[in-house]
Amino acid sequence: MVKYRENYMATVIKNENNKFRDVVLSLLSLLSALTICWVDIITPLGVTHWVLYVVPLLLIYLTGNIRFTLMSLFVIAILVFIGGIWTGGVPTPRELGVIDKINRVEGMFVFLLFSLIIINLIKSRRHFKQAKDEVENKKNELVVSNEKLNEALREVGKLNRELTAESERLAITLRSIGDGVITTDTAGAVVILNRVAEELCGWTLREAQGKQLTSVFTIIDEKTRKPRENPVEKVLATGRIIEIANHTVMISKDGVERVIADSAAPIKDKNDKIIGVVLVFRDITEKQKLLETTQRNQKLESLGVLAGGIAHDFNNLMGGIFGYIDLASEESKDERVVAHLSKAMNTIDRARGLTRQLLTFAKGGDPVQKIDSLFPFVKETALFALSGSNVSCFFDVTDDLWACNIDKNQIGQVIDNLVINAQQAMPLGGAVGIKARNIALSEKEHPSLTPGNYVKLTIRDRGVGIPRDLITRIFDPFFTTKAAGHGLGLATCHSIISRHGGCIDVESQPGNGSAFFVYLPASGQAPEGPIAAPPAYHRGHGVIIVMDDEEVIRNSLEEMLKTMGYTVICKDDGREALDQFNEGKANRPCVAMIFDLTVPGGMGGKEAVEEIRKSDKEIPVFVASGYAADPVMKNPRDYGFTDSICKPFIMTELAEMLEKHLTKRA
Repeated sequence: MVKYRENYMATVIKNENNKFRDVVLSLLSLLSALTICWVDIITPLGVTHWVLYVVPLLLIYLTGNIRFTLMSLFVIAILVFIGGIWTGGVPTPRELGVIDKINRVEGMFVFLLFSLIIINLIKSRRHFKQAKDEVENKKNELVVSNEKLNEALREVGKLNRELTAESERLAITLRSIGDGVITTDTAGAVVILNRVAEELCGWTLREAQGKQLTSVFTIIDEKTRKPRENPVEKVLATGRIIEIANHTVMISKDGVERVIADSAAPIKDKNDKIIGVVLVFRDITEKQKLLETTQRNQKLESLGVLAGGIAHDFNNLMGGIFGYIDLASEESKDERVVAHLSKAMNTIDRARGLTRQLLTFAKGGDPVQKIDSLFPFVKETALFALSGSNVSCFFDVTDDLWACNIDKNQIGQVIDNLVINAQQAMPLGGAVGIKARNIALSEKEHPSLTPGNYVKLTIRDRGVGIPRDLITRIFDPFFTTKAAGHGLGLATCHSIISRHGGCIDVESQPGNGSAFFVYLPASGQAPEGPIAAPPAYHRGHGVIIVMDDEEVIRNSLEEMLKTMGYTVICKDDGREALDQFNEGKANRPCVAMIFDLTVPGGMGGKEAVEEIRKSDKEIPVFVASGYAADPVMKNPRDYGFTDSICKPFIMTELAEMLEKHLTKRA
């Protein structure tokens, strides 16, 4: 625009200069005509003066003004005529000779010819000037148009740069999004896949572009295995944002299955017309596993509270039964009676095993751990479980397997359950493989375990496998597919391993067998040496105070202690036992006390021993409970007790504890 203004100002200045030049040339032409007229008056030269008029005619031509030209020619003709009269040079035709007439006519003809030529030249010059002006105007218009075009091009370039930057930002955003993103047109053909979508679907953008979404994004119901509704079709039909149902599995190009969560939304233009669909989805397989594990643990904890209460009450009843049968066996002299009692004891011992399984995942089932080697203990347990069956077992164990902090009895129960399950999955025979490896888990490598060193046990069979719709329920308490099963085996395994700080996973393909993976935290310390077994027989004397809220426990324990030579005083509350202890200090001091850990609505053993230790730091005080997981049972000395014994117990176990502590005191 600046250049256009400069051209316009130059044109105005040029026109003003041309006007000034025309005035000057016009004055010069008149002056020339007057000069020629004067010369003609004083020196008549005949036809020569007509030639001299060429000078003013040329000056007139240079003005380029036709009106002024006609006026000038008229004035010149008048002046020539006046000059002729003045000099007497206008004779009559009769006075002129033939040559003079010809000269006069020729002069007139030349003058007229020059006049016509000048007029035509002026017209041509005017046309040329008009054409030149038009060209100049067009040129100026072109300059203006060119400036506008350049400005438009600059604007287009700016828009292109902004569009490129926006496209780059969009591409970076799509690459940076942690979810998979797929866009389609209204026909359901794929337009865009971001990097995460390529990884999850197994298709590159080049491969997927233009294909139908159902070819690239294949989803089914996790449980029924039936195809899910195409989300793009649903969005196009409803025009709304939708989310797919839970338990949706996406099958990638290479056959990998992933549990996903996703949503689909319409893409609309400025007129609110749907021009495509955007699909956003993410892999929640690990999250789903963690959620299922959490739900399973919560379910186990809830059922554990119930099972713990039931097991505690049942243990109290079992304690009385155990005690009385044990006493009857000791006192009976009839071999047949002893045999029957022994069979009854064995049968009831199986019931005690069932109760211990309940306690394992209940409040009272925490392990009593020590650092120990898993092998050859695991091998011995597995071979014993398979003895007499048509299933063999082979082992693959690394030489430098780490030691673990374990409850050997509980880990033996896990191995026993898993191996028996493997054997039952192969009714026609087969082989069970057990592999043990040291592994180091990094951050987020396993959804349920913290980083650290673990020993991984793999127990694999080639049996019937586990149906896909049941695999998430196999660790639920009381869930079983066996006609004679009680549904506690795998629930117990899961609880035992969880309480050891590890986890248990399973993989299975129907018809191709199952594999259970047991992770146990490695200790990093050498295994503890074996502890010598205490003697099974004990004799003593003195008073022992027994406190328990269950009468059957008090009575059976009293009879056991009497057979060992003790005098027994029974109380059903900690306050009464404490009063008896204080009263007996002067008259009849006791040699030991056995307290129940908890008494509903009264003082339990934990509160009672705190009062006793205020006055007597040495007297043996034992705690008895069915809750083996209670911290008091696991670490009795930290709470003022001398030792602990878990209900239900037999007389031999009681004798071992008393022999260990009361013999030293005597």
